[in-house]
Amino acid sequence: MRITLRTGSTRLLATGLAVGLMVAACAPAEDPEGAVGEPADDAETVDEPDEATEGGSVTVGLEAETAGWAPWADSWAPPSWMVARSFYDTLMDRNADGEPQPNLAESMEPNDEFTEYTLTLREGIEFHDGEPLDADAVVANFDKHMEPGSQTATSVAPIEEVVAEDELTVRFVLDQPHVAFADYLVGAVGVVVSPASIEAETVSEEPVGTGPFVFESWQRDQQLEVSRNEDYWREGLPYLESVTFRPIPDEDARLQSLFSGDVDAMQTLRQSIIAQARERDDEFNLYEDMGNNSGATILNTAVPPFDDERVRRAWAHAIDQEELIAVLGGTGISPASKGLFNPESPWFVDEMEDIWPSEDLEQAQEYADDYINDPDRSDGEEPGTPIRFDFDTQPDPSLLETSSVYQAQVERVGLEMNIETVEQAVHIQEAVGEPPEFEGQYQAKIFRMGLESDPDWMVPYFAEGSPQNFTNYNNEEMFGLLIQARQTPDVDERRELYHQVQQILAEDVPFTLTGHTASMIGTAGDVYGLDGWELPDGDDGVGHPEAIARWHSVWRDQ
Repeated sequence: MRITLRTGSTRLLATGLAVGLMVAACAPAEDPEGAVGEPADDAETVDEPDEATEGGSVTVGLEAETAGWAPWADSWAPPSWMVARSFYDTLMDRNADGEPQPNLAESMEPNDEFTEYTLTLREGIEFHDGEPLDADAVVANFDKHMEPGSQTATSVAPIEEVVAEDELTVRFVLDQPHVAFADYLVGAVGVVVSPASIEAETVSEEPVGTGPFVFESWQRDQQLEVSRNEDYWREGLPYLESVTFRPIPDEDARLQSLFSGDVDAMQTLRQSIIAQARERDDEFNLYEDMGNNSGATILNTAVPPFDDERVRRAWAHAIDQEELIAVLGGTGISPASKGLFNPESPWFVDEMEDIWPSEDLEQAQEYADDYINDPDRSDGEEPGTPIRFDFDTQPDPSLLETSSVYQAQVERVGLEMNIETVEQAVHIQEAVGEPPEFEGQYQAKIFRMGLESDPDWMVPYFAEGSPQNFTNYNNEEMFGLLIQARQTPDVDERRELYHQVQQILAEDVPFTLTGHTASMIGTAGDVYGLDGWELPDGDDGVGHPEAIARWHSVWRDQ
């Protein structure tokens, strides 16, 4: 096995990992519940004190560093959101049933055709620089999202116009019916940044939002510090005086930092770390969650050999999900993924258990041999030559071990895989590619796939030329089904359309999945508040999916 290392410094253009969720105002009454927020298998509920106390500080260990804090220009994965939700609020946020509700917004209402949405802001909210949150500020933010080349341009593509109707009212005019449009206002598109910082072009380095904490300083790859927003718009919040965020990419080192008291909280989306943390759950608070995010391999369908569906199918049928789950320590924690939705999701369809590709070495060998012996094979090699390709992974020991298992599995059917270790920033940039094509510079990558959101997230992920279309997979029939689902208010009809989408994905396999990703925020025994927080109008909040906290609610027992 040969492992090489690629490093480098790069500004990320896009990843689209911050798409939002469906708002209650546009969800039909029969919309099922339980889409998100399910605990991981065997997870214990944290027993929290009845009364929160003010004061204290918390140091948090993060999975990775972030490129910057401009939601239209910088890459935001779970560790990015962990930080961003300290100094930014979103227009919408989710309740415990997975239904988005107004947050900075007081209301969000669609017209009967779902072609216009009217958003009303709450009164009296200010940015950290003292400027008011008003309709003009929202318009200024959407102007950035709608700029060509922004990472969120595909997400806001249906918008024809954003109009400030009065001081607190914004009207969104769309070019098509879009039942899930407000979905996006829970994610990056719903973040509202100070217009003054936009004009000064300082958003990436010095974020100014409306959040519970104020940005103080950032030493890249070392720490970022925020302090309590004394003028926060939610009375009595936040509780903490300050929070310090420290990127600790090594999973074991991050967990040991919690155990040693070097940090007071840490996030992980790695099952083996959750299993280790559970061994000491009498000393620490473990906030666990199981969602629709899955471990994955993305295959670049724009370049050989994965531009040929035979190679992708050979890969898919050579993989043993349970073995991959086991090497990540997920046995008994994470179920195997049979499609993009876990069995607790309202979008899950039982038939996917039989449709999604599973290990079948005889079939995998047939697909591989058919390509290997083809005189017109896409990689230009002579018939009979093994299929060779590079497989990229971040330099985390558990991911390297997982990559070695992938390697051993696919080599059984004649796929020769070279493992390349890539720093996370480069890893993501290569998946995104450069504008305007955004084709991605890789063959296969270990990745994550799936979001805690309405399935409309798949539109930007599979739109031609989108920076979020990491696999460069374009299928007109499938994309048409996605647009049809976007325009269909009936939940049952949408579920069937997304089932048809997944049937096509199962056949064409632009990506493969391993297990659903269990996530956890582990805290010191005196740090609480990640569960049980409330939205402004009193609904219970969603908790902490994908190991992302809502910092206004976190407190330390004083």
